[in-house]
Amino acid sequence: MKRFLGKLIGFCALQSAILGLLLWGYQEDRYGFCETIIAKHYLSETVSGSRIFFMGGSNVAYGIDSPLAAEQLPHRPINLALSALHGLDFMLMESLDVAREGDIIVLSLEYEHFFEDLTSVELIVRTASWRPEMLRNVGWTQARVILDQGLKFICDTVKHAAKRQRQGEVDAPKSPEEILAHQGFNIHGDFVGHHGKEPTFEFQPTRRTQFQENTAYVARAIEKLNQFARQCESRGVAVVLAYPPYERGYFEERKEQIAWLDKRLRQELAIPIINSPSEMAYESSHFFDTAYHLTAEGKQIRTRQLVEGLYTNLAIKSKQTETAIARRSNSSVKASVRSGKGSVNGDYITAK
Repeated sequence: MKRFLGKLIGFCALQSAILGLLLWGYQEDRYGFCETIIAKHYLSETVSGSRIFFMGGSNVAYGIDSPLAAEQLPHRPINLALSALHGLDFMLMESLDVAREGDIIVLSLEYEHFFEDLTSVELIVRTASWRPEMLRNVGWTQARVILDQGLKFICDTVKHAAKRQRQGEVDAPKSPEEILAHQGFNIHGDFVGHHGKEPTFEFQPTRRTQFQENTAYVARAIEKLNQFARQCESRGVAVVLAYPPYERGYFEERKEQIAWLDKRLRQELAIPIINSPSEMAYESSHFFDTAYHLTAEGKQIRTRQLVEGLYTNLAIKSKQTETAIARRSNSSVKASVRSGKGSVNGDYITAK
């Protein structure tokens, strides 16, 4: 027995030493989408009133001008964008995590999500090391792979927890605003780190079809989205789908496959679609470094189109419209007070 205990203690000591070496030499993750998820969740939890969430891959991070949307919508915009490599399942579960009654979710998924599984389990592990509770949003298939990377996950989590606890470290931002700014995001969650920089994108004809029509895979994606829509409806949350911005040259190369997908979605999807693929095919000059990443000017164009689509498809009044209605209503009630048909009660005016 003593011999067994001695071996067990020795084994544990060896494992502890290995873990210590890994923690000591580990280089922390600097992938912006991973660290900022903490700040975005904080914003979601602390913002009062109705909110509108923009969810998708990096086309959303680079492609939404939330301050512009905030000027035109009565909802507080929050850009929840992840990387496309987080995968469809993870994005939908993350949206459900933060949504509450009265909210709107705008899904803008890269086209690839409908043709293949983009999920990178390694990226999910990185992200969850910043916010471990996110692991509840992974499926069993992904969970098995994550278990194989358990030691790395432990190292990441311990290092990031230690970083958040350390005091006085210059490059360890504490507040959500600092975390977002540190990674090139604004306080709404939009990526703005490329503003003012020279675009590097150039269209290069591929002469091949990237998207392969996969009836079975599209059917599964549509069913996941329809299930998501039912869950949102049960919570009093509105959800719409918006096609992503896409560089016109690549759009023309893949036009037939995109048209095939659009037809399937409009026939089978239980979520309103607020734009069309052709409307979101922009010129190369509006893209920064990929066929999905808009420049500052491009994102303003895209945001205005989204706002218009939301007005058309949902019962949303613009801030200007609501203000005008409130002013007319207030003037009417004040007139009734002057005529003796109403009364003033403290700060409120009520009609008799």
